[in-house]
Amino acid sequence: MVKKAPRRTAERILEASLDLFNRFGEPNVSTTLISAELRISPGNLYYHYPAKDELINALFDRYEHALNELLGAGDSVRNVEDAWFFMHTLFEIIWQYRFLYRDLNDLLSKNRRLETHFQTILKSEPESAQAAMQRGAHHALTLLMPYLEDGQRAHLQHIVAAYAPANG
Repeated sequence: MVKKAPRRTAERILEASLDLFNRFGEPNVSTTLISAELRISPGNLYYHYPAKDELINALFDRYEHALNELLGAGDSVRNVEDAWFFMHTLFEIIWQYRFLYRDLNDLLSKNRRLETHFQTILKSEPESAQAAMQRGAHHALTLLMPYLEDGQRAHLQHIVAAYAPANG
């Protein structure tokens, strides 16, 4: 039997922090609690992440990477099975990093990097965000068509056609 290499301490810290933030909310989790959960000294935690914000930033970077990777694959959704997998994976990612949504206002008010990042996204990407939302709505609504009554199906087809130029 091959013995697994031990996980690095920095990785263990991120995993434990994510778990604790999700369970108790980021504002309720101290670095002392994280180090106690891992049975490491606070100094060891601070060696890897000198501030709680650095933990949050590292987790946000992972969240953003996973989300961007999934959204980049969104154009390959061609059928119901693909759409189900896409949506399921999207909700898995959101669930995995749910503390970001649960505590977003608090995080943005305390974490300058996250605040700046969100402001940049909101200012520089409204057109692409709008197009992405329209594509997502188009995909989701199109999946409903087989289950609608004839009149509602025709109405939905009219709505979808109205947004078709924006969807490219």
